[in-house]
Amino acid sequence: MSTTTEFIDYIFDLLRPLEPLNRRRMFGGHCIYRDGLPFAIIFDDTLYLKVDDSNREAFAAHGIHDSIRAFDKDPSMTISYYEVPADIMEDREELCDWARKAFEVALRAKSPKKGKQKTVAGKP
Repeated sequence: MSTTTEFIDYIFDLLRPLEPLNRRRMFGGHCIYRDGLPFAIIFDDTLYLKVDDSNREAFAAHGIHDSIRAFDKDPSMTISYYEVPADIMEDREELCDWARKAFEVALRAKSPKKGKQKTVAGKP
């Protein structure tokens, strides 16, 4: 299966309050970016949002417990994106709230910029 242009346009319309958004083909689907950070994936006409400990429980409350299986060559390999529950997809305001939280996950996951050193216990 593949992601249809109509579904991508539909998702971008739903997420319009979060603009500016960009997309790029990736993993056989499309990755959605805000401020250069990936926070959502559209794959096989399904929307997935980035997950960490801060928003995982919300997905679990809807019965979503598994990450997307992103790689056909190794089905055991997953990435931290969960499918958006159907009832959330039907409520634009709620979907945008979940997407904002996924973007916050992306912000936290952002690695330090090149050239900057991490500090450990106040030491470079």
